[in-house]
Amino acid sequence: MFKYALLGLLLLLQSIPAVQALDNEKIENKPVVLKENVEVSSEYIKLGDIFENLSDNSEKQILKAPKVGRNFTLSAQDLLVIAKNNSIDWRPENNFVSLKITRLGKEISLLEIEQLIKDALLLEGIPEDYELVFANKNLSFFVPFEKEKEISITSFSYNPRNGQFIALAVAGNDETYSMRITGRALPTITIPVLTKNIEKGDVILETDVSMQNVRKDAAKSRAIADLSEIIGKEAKRNLYAGDFLNKDDLIERFEVQKGKLITVIFTIKNMMLSAQAKALENGTVGDVIKVINPTSKQVFAVTVTGNNAAEVKQVKI
Repeated sequence: MFKYALLGLLLLLQSIPAVQALDNEKIENKPVVLKENVEVSSEYIKLGDIFENLSDNSEKQILKAPKVGRNFTLSAQDLLVIAKNNSIDWRPENNFVSLKITRLGKEISLLEIEQLIKDALLLEGIPEDYELVFANKNLSFFVPFEKEKEISITSFSYNPRNGQFIALAVAGNDETYSMRITGRALPTITIPVLTKNIEKGDVILETDVSMQNVRKDAAKSRAIADLSEIIGKEAKRNLYAGDFLNKDDLIERFEVQKGKLITVIFTIKNMMLSAQAKALENGTVGDVIKVINPTSKQVFAVTVTGNNAAEVKQVKI
């Protein structure tokens, strides 16, 4: 049994070179063809990246690849020169033949870049109440896949007077893969911002605003920062979602207005009486204001309870 198994193994090993020779023969019998839209991830382009069905030299490096994330195009003449220089039996069908080659890599996102700058600012002792504004709004940083986890800021400068920063981001301590980043870290403040449109005369409710971080240079110099100075106030004009508010945009909402007739409820023991009085002051709910009886001209104090309404509790008689 062992004798026959050994004989079979020897026959199999003897057949391997014949199979490889057959595969090479099959490749040699196929015409060399140009690939389409080549993508590479290495630093150099090989013959096998450009042509298919090469019998040998497919691993030969012939060109430096474009920068990571970039591409270039080889013309018909470029391709013909490469084929001739490497004894490849191939010719372009016409002068319009070309091959686009793209170098793949990892694109570092804007969020990742922002975090790098924030970490650098933190090391400078800069608090986080700022907004980053980059000089280049179309930041694009590609690095080789093997270096995507090795991005760092190797140099950083910050001017506290105007918030300007200059940074150099490098992948894997190789400045071949680096990017200069410039911009400004602009201070922000937290203020109430409208979340919906408000029409003139409407009262602003707590649900109409939210506290948001906004740039100081974008906010009005007179923008109201205290939410309590907005809630319950009346809009003097039409206001819009996203607006910052200042005192000129609002007026106090008075349930009782000076000079207007109001209804005053008097509580006398177990009885309640009502009478008309003229307000001598403006007042909101809970305010104590002076009113005058139009007939007797007597002035007395009341507590505002609602629109054109007030009360006097437990009047002694």
